[in-house]
Amino acid sequence: MVKNNNYGLLKLFEMKNFEDFVYYFFIFLFLPTVYIILFLLPLHYIFKLKKPLYFITLISVIFLLEYGIYTYLASTSNFTNGMYNALIGLLIFCFMFGKKIKEKFSLQDKSIE
Repeated sequence: MVKNNNYGLLKLFEMKNFEDFVYYFFIFLFLPTVYIILFLLPLHYIFKLKKPLYFITLISVIFLLEYGIYTYLASTSNFTNGMYNALIGLLIFCFMFGKKIKEKFSLQDKSIE
């Protein structure tokens, strides 16, 4: 798949060689597991922060790290794929944690600093 420049949809039962299997394992199983391990625990503690400025800063750092890791490990030839990944991740993040984020910023007694 990688050597043949065939980047269409991957069909699991039509893999031609061992390299295709390793590529499939790396992209679809290994990387998502690494992302979950690296970003889930910090995300849990980021939501416990009291100051919104720290929250925004650390969430931004998490998304920049995700972009960097994705482009370094999975898409070194095309950096726009990392931007698409980060954008989709941001949309899913807002969809899943939108209420929690609104609660964090809706309280009037919190300061931005």
